[in-house]
Amino acid sequence: MRPVSRGWLRWLIVALWGLASAPSAARAAPPGSSKVRYGRDHAGTNRAKGDLKAELERAREAASEQARGPSGEGAPSPRERKDITLAAIDDQLRVMAALLQEAGPDDKDYPDYLFRFADLHLDRKAILDDEAGALFETIHELQEAGKAEAARQQKARQAKLQAMSRKASESAAKAYATLVDGKRWASWKRMDEALYYYAFELGRLGRDSEKQEVFIRLLRDHPTSRFVPQVYLRFGDEMFDAGKVNDALELYTKVIDGYPDSPVYAYALYKSAWCHLNPVGTASPDYPRALQRFVDTVRATLEGRAGSEANGRQLRRDARRDLVLAYLHSGKPSKAWGFFGTVGHGPSADEDMQREMMVRLAAAYFGEGMVVESTATYHRLRDELPDDPDRCEWQHRVVLNALASDDAGIQWAELQRLGAEWTRAKELELPKRVRKQCRDHAHDTLQHLAAVWHDEGDKTHRPETLELAGRAYGEYLRLFPTGKGAYDMQYWYGELLWQHAEQLVDGRDAKDQTRGRVLFREAHDAFDRVLDLDPKGRYSGEAAYAQMLAMKNALDYDETRGKSRGCRPRPDGTCSYEADRRRPRSDEAVDAASRFPVTPYDDDEQAMLRAYARFEEHGRAAAKAHPEEAPKILFHRALLMMEHNRFDEAQPVLERLVKGHEGTVFAVWGGEMLLDLLTIAWADTSKTGADRQRATDELEAWARRLPELGLWKHAEAERLHAQVPELLAAVGWRRAGDHHEAAKRGEDPEGYAKCAQTYFAVYQELDAHPRADELLFNAARCFEAAHQIGNAIRARKALLEFHPDSDLAKQTLREVGESYHAIAFYDDAAERYEQYAERYGSDEFAGDALENAFLFRLGLGQQDQAGEDLERYEALYRRKDPKRAAGIAWARHDLLDEPQARLRHAQEYIRDYGRKGGVDRLVVAHATAGQVLWQQSCPKKLLGDVCVSVRRQRATAGNVTRQHAAELRRRNERVIPERCGQSTQGVVTVHRRDPKLAKEAQAHFDQALSLADKAEPPADDDERSRAFRDAVGLSMVYRTDARYEDYLRIEMPQELDFHLEEWKRDSGHPRLVREYEAQLRRVEDTRKRFSAFFDAKVAKRDELIAAYGEVLKSKSPHWVLASAARSAVVYQNFADQLYRAEVPRSIRSEDAYDDYCFGLADYAEPLQEAATQALRYCLDRSTEYQYFDEFSRMCEEELQQRAPEDYPATNEMFGRSQYTRPRMDVAGVQASLEPPRAEEGAEPRAGGG
Repeated sequence: MRPVSRGWLRWLIVALWGLASAPSAARAAPPGSSKVRYGRDHAGTNRAKGDLKAELERAREAASEQARGPSGEGAPSPRERKDITLAAIDDQLRVMAALLQEAGPDDKDYPDYLFRFADLHLDRKAILDDEAGALFETIHELQEAGKAEAARQQKARQAKLQAMSRKASESAAKAYATLVDGKRWASWKRMDEALYYYAFELGRLGRDSEKQEVFIRLLRDHPTSRFVPQVYLRFGDEMFDAGKVNDALELYTKVIDGYPDSPVYAYALYKSAWCHLNPVGTASPDYPRALQRFVDTVRATLEGRAGSEANGRQLRRDARRDLVLAYLHSGKPSKAWGFFGTVGHGPSADEDMQREMMVRLAAAYFGEGMVVESTATYHRLRDELPDDPDRCEWQHRVVLNALASDDAGIQWAELQRLGAEWTRAKELELPKRVRKQCRDHAHDTLQHLAAVWHDEGDKTHRPETLELAGRAYGEYLRLFPTGKGAYDMQYWYGELLWQHAEQLVDGRDAKDQTRGRVLFREAHDAFDRVLDLDPKGRYSGEAAYAQMLAMKNALDYDETRGKSRGCRPRPDGTCSYEADRRRPRSDEAVDAASRFPVTPYDDDEQAMLRAYARFEEHGRAAAKAHPEEAPKILFHRALLMMEHNRFDEAQPVLERLVKGHEGTVFAVWGGEMLLDLLTIAWADTSKTGADRQRATDELEAWARRLPELGLWKHAEAERLHAQVPELLAAVGWRRAGDHHEAAKRGEDPEGYAKCAQTYFAVYQELDAHPRADELLFNAARCFEAAHQIGNAIRARKALLEFHPDSDLAKQTLREVGESYHAIAFYDDAAERYEQYAERYGSDEFAGDALENAFLFRLGLGQQDQAGEDLERYEALYRRKDPKRAAGIAWARHDLLDEPQARLRHAQEYIRDYGRKGGVDRLVVAHATAGQVLWQQSCPKKLLGDVCVSVRRQRATAGNVTRQHAAELRRRNERVIPERCGQSTQGVVTVHRRDPKLAKEAQAHFDQALSLADKAEPPADDDERSRAFRDAVGLSMVYRTDARYEDYLRIEMPQELDFHLEEWKRDSGHPRLVREYEAQLRRVEDTRKRFSAFFDAKVAKRDELIAAYGEVLKSKSPHWVLASAARSAVVYQNFADQLYRAEVPRSIRSEDAYDDYCFGLADYAEPLQEAATQALRYCLDRSTEYQYFDEFSRMCEEELQQRAPEDYPATNEMFGRSQYTRPRMDVAGVQASLEPPRAEEGAEPRAGGG
């Protein structure tokens, strides 16, 4: 076998010429990943200060907090407040109390006094409420100041005032109650007013049910009262507050339609507008109608229908404010300014709300996320009010709106306008707060968006986003060139330019790459300005370093280790050079020297030496991280030599660097370059013979020496750690390949063994080898070719154990199984095949693997494991090949021992596969299920699968003599037996089956026989054909068995009597003659009843015999024999029923007993003879065809039972049965064998290569 060869070991001679030469974090991207020669580890991207998204959400939340419900400030007060002090009220209350007491209820003015008394209590309540409310602010100030005790005292005072207020309210209500409940004052002229104020105060006290009763009384008793619309209004407010908007609207409409001159008319309009605006789940908002109602409200207040001028002014303001919410969903932004100018104008200049309404509309659009409408509205405000101090704030909102769009052009345009607003604001005499807010908006938004776009551009690499970020940085630095943050923004501007330049240079377009070089120069200038702003700033060291690298990239200066000098060796000895993507032919001679002609140094290289000095001058902070100058100079010298292909000059310099400065990073890099140039010499196909051997030896010598030097422990030596093992592996790989080829050509008989040992040696020597799996795989192939199977198995087991995720694991696992198979280690082979199928179930070999595993497990007697294999085998083909899966599924049936398991399996097969596995298999499944159910339906132990039991004595030779002797003893004792016949003749008892199970079983048998006519078992599958024939025979037998058990249940008539004393007929004695005649009638009745019974049972017998005879058509030897046995016992059971008939209790004499039993025996004898013939036929056929089973044994036993002298039991004659097959014992297959350990090779170990 050939070892796998996917090109030479995929060792990556990473030509570290791609790394930057400067002693810092500079790096060159690996070949193929970036065209930027001098990359650097960025400090990240500019982190956005603040969170515009959060600011947008806060602004929208604040905007959406505009009034979302009607204001109650414009509602008419139920009574006018009086300007009076608490002390004066208390004096008046005392006077009024005395007056009431003196006047008495009969006084005509008493109701007026009571009304005034209640009114004074309400005035007192109003003053107390004012004082309590005024304390809220005081308490808050004390709490904020941390004066908890003083705040507690004020809370206590407030609570006392509130209690006094409630008491005053209760006193007023009590006075009103006395007034309105007095029947003598029912016609008092101001009763409606008293009722209204009383109800209103009850509402304040929370006595709502009483309040409603009073209001209803007012409406009933005073339908023309001026307070009726106010009652409707109060009821409407209650409904509105309860969410019953439709009911509230109906009440407000009563006021609007019926009381246009009421002081609550305008307020009813206002509340009806809110009903249309906010229907609270009862309907969809009617914004146009709500808008019209608000407009009507404004008009009504201007017409003086709000109760008072103060109410009108407040209600007008509320309506103008709230109609914005309706306009939001029903008007157009373009019409808003003119509409608000009409609705929001006057009547006085200080009430003009056009601007406020427009601002509210813009804010409402903003809060609803309607960015287009919001922006249009703010733009209209800006155009209409050019000198408004809030223009900057409005533009800031527009910028936030723009952020919700995906159009970066719009975002930038609006951001520029925000900057322009700040430029304008700087020149105006604006309040300090406004100026600061405008500056903060411009400053923070530019700073934030520059960072956001920078970060987005860094993640998405979209040039337009980076351009946008650059504009934002530029605008910021133009507007705020020296302010706080300018230093950081200048630095990040340089970083942005660097990133953009990198992206362009990495592109495919030549113009973009040229543009990228220009941007590198701009980045250099930006970093230079960072140094000018603060030479000692936190970014100054990085800026000094970045400007140097930016200049190198701008010049496309190459000091990095040559233009991809490294090569990738291949198995055929060619070398793939990165500079030449064409893969050489295997027979092509590649002269490495001709690929790298020596060239002179150029001017740019000289210029870059001056650039290093500039870096050192301005980047001392960064320079501290670099080693001393000597190794650096050596490194760059060697680097330039490598650049100009001066390998002979570079090698001694690199050796000095590696040996003399082994603790520095430059030694690490020098070691990499040294290995590179040695690899080029090793891979040079122009070298032959001794030169090739020297190049190989020198490369191997340095690859083994470098790990012994101090540079090996350096943090930067990771690439060397990967490079050296791969080089050693490549050398070993080539030598192993040479051995393999020599063996193939017949030049070295030990070549395969040497090949395996070499691969194994490389594996053992190199820890964590990237292709250790291939080393083991190839070693195993070579071991196998060398006929060292044990070593091949151990190598493959090591690959599977230590490299389970290898691409070669699948093939290896298969080959391990095949190896064990080949040396008859079936247990191990089965285990590996099972693993293969489990891991690679979709592979084509998985099925064969499981099949082999199943057969091995079966052969080893491992039934459970064989069953599991079969289940997996079935699952494997269930979808892609249902027919095959069905066959597999049914094969599992043979592994099942328990009847319930067999039943469940058959039912599952019928359900899951049906006809998919062939109609013949479906017939077998139905028959199997029916058989188990039929057996389970019998509650007793089955006798030949028939639900009967037979009570009899076993017959043996000499039994006839013993029976005769016993009969003589009985007759001498004159004892009439309970039954006729001998104890060796059976008494059959039929047991009742479970009807549900029996019915289900018979349904399966019917289905099997129904399908049998359509089934065609494969002609070339004898086992399957046999199973089908057996299933048909089984179903026919068991279906007939149900009728057979019914046949056995046919009972003989009771009280039969065949005894007739003929002598009494001729005795001449009347009594005896009468007795004879009675006997004759009984005998005739007996014969009649018995004859009917006998004929019926014979008919049933014949039907059964015919049905069992049909089984012959099944061609199943087993069930044909079973049907023959059944036919025999049909006769035998009938005969035994007669022979062993129960003797009637009326029989008391031996003569009557003899007449009865012998009379039945006459009928039984032909049946017995027929049974004997049938049993003999059954046994003869079994013997003739050498087919023996439980039914042939049954026939043998029944013959022996009937005639033990003629048919003695074979165990009596020979000591063992002659009619059953002897079986050989089963010996297991040898299951384990330690393979002989080959002398060559060593045991594989973990972590190879």
